[in-house]
Amino acid sequence: MKKSLKSPDVKLRNELVLVVVIKLLILMTIWWFFFKDQRANVDIEAAWPETSTASKHSKTGESL
Repeated sequence: MKKSLKSPDVKLRNELVLVVVIKLLILMTIWWFFFKDQRANVDIEAAWPETSTASKHSKTGESL
């Protein structure tokens, strides 16, 4: 009798796991095709004044 009570719960759990796995596969596929080769070039020399000014202001309590 307990088996019949748990059967809908097990079925629901299996369906939810399947849906989550399918969604993850779809998201991974979208990422693979559209975002895999995207890179952000960061120029450290250009970024340095921004970070050093922000750290100076944060130490003194001033706002930018």
